[in-house]
Amino acid sequence: MATHPRLLIGFRTWLMILSVFSALPMIAFSITSLSYIARGQYVLEAGQLRRATTILAHDLDGYFAAREAMLRTLAASDAAMRGDIDELYRHARRIAHKASDQFAVALVDRQGRILFHTMEPYGDPLGETRETEQIARVLATGEPSVSPAYDGPVSRQRVVALDVPMSGEMFQRYCLRAVIAVADVEALLVRKHLSPGWMAAYLDQDKPVAAARADDAGRLLAMTDGGEGGRGVFFPRANGIGEEELVETAVAGVGTWGWRAAVSVPESTFARPLRALLLRFVAAAAVCLGIGLVASFYLAKRLGREMGTLLEPASARGGEQRACQIDPGIIIREIGEVRACLLAARDREEQAKIDSLTELPGRALFWEMARELERQGRENTDVGLAVMFIDLDGFKQINDLHGHDRGDWVLRRTAEVLRDIVRDKDVVGRLGGDEFAVCLAAPVGQVQNAAAAIAERVVAGIGGIGFGIGCSIGVSVCLACTPSLSRALALADQAMYEAKRLGKNRYVLREDTTLED
Repeated sequence: MATHPRLLIGFRTWLMILSVFSALPMIAFSITSLSYIARGQYVLEAGQLRRATTILAHDLDGYFAAREAMLRTLAASDAAMRGDIDELYRHARRIAHKASDQFAVALVDRQGRILFHTMEPYGDPLGETRETEQIARVLATGEPSVSPAYDGPVSRQRVVALDVPMSGEMFQRYCLRAVIAVADVEALLVRKHLSPGWMAAYLDQDKPVAAARADDAGRLLAMTDGGEGGRGVFFPRANGIGEEELVETAVAGVGTWGWRAAVSVPESTFARPLRALLLRFVAAAAVCLGIGLVASFYLAKRLGREMGTLLEPASARGGEQRACQIDPGIIIREIGEVRACLLAARDREEQAKIDSLTELPGRALFWEMARELERQGRENTDVGLAVMFIDLDGFKQINDLHGHDRGDWVLRRTAEVLRDIVRDKDVVGRLGGDEFAVCLAAPVGQVQNAAAAIAERVVAGIGGIGFGIGCSIGVSVCLACTPSLSRALALADQAMYEAKRLGKNRYVLREDTTLED
């Protein structure tokens, strides 16, 4: 049965491929090792990120808790219980002065009016604060709360406010407020030591309140811009050449305050060493592979010349090796060519004669006679060409179950069916084994119907032989194209395989639409 063309590779190419495949296991091992190293580096960085973030969150939670405890102490003092705001102011001023130059305590009422602020003398008009919603929430729930960053109306700097409700006479009417400078929050970051290039930030509602980046020595340098809205420069939007820079970030909540601590690492800070290692590996692998390919090339060149000395006399004896199919088990081109040359010479001698079993033209004679019909189609555009490729179904089972004598009888009966059906001017031949071919020419308007009718009769006739024998037929019809016998037979071969896939014992017709040879 006809086979589809296969890709044959030369001896020289095989040696080159062998060199490449010899290097593949080491390359695969190295890539796997590098991937494990990269994964380990990533896990290490991720663990350090989480630990650093947890520490930052714990520090800020402790800072806020200390300020809350300070305010709770003031709110429960005797002055607060008596409603003595003057005495409460003096007490708060002493505490704020000890805490920090930028730390202040204020007393605000439900409407947001500031009754005192420890940075200003008591009794001075201080205006109102805009954080009335937070004040109402603290008075309603009794729980402390920290505001987003805002511009302090008294200190004229970026601050956050921590509010706790008052006790005693002032209960549910006033809040004590710790006015914390963003600079103090930022100082918590700056005191930490992180790996070079790492960034850390405290965020409220996903907005950086304070941020810092570690320099080459690991010291954190403040990055907060302090502009409107308190948006810090934390996550870099682009690198030095204007491209987006990837970062790995870990985030941890800061107690119950609604804030978060975040630490991020730019991809370049830990990917650069791995990238350099990978580049060195690729360069070394390329050099080794190149040396192997060059050595294989020269060795293959020498062996190719040796194979050529064997091929030359075989070619002279066998002529065109394409006349014989190369053994499917052969994958080296030069060896296949030698064998094909020798087999082609033998096949031409056998196929030039009438097939002794069926008395039909053999392959060579069939092609010679079919070429005449092809020539007629080329010279007369009104003539169409049709080619049938016939392959018996169940023939192997006939030989296996009933013997080769019965198989020979089936082939002779098949030949008789074909001779009875095809017209005298058509060409029918046995291509070999259980394969037959028919070539016919007819007017362009009739050739397709004629071929279909003959194919249908052949299917029925061979099916009537008995012993479960049938046939699959591929029909190629050339109507508007230039007739080409080789192309038509190849298309008919493909159609025959499709007929087998569709269930056998049928024909499949395909039109050749190729415009040129």
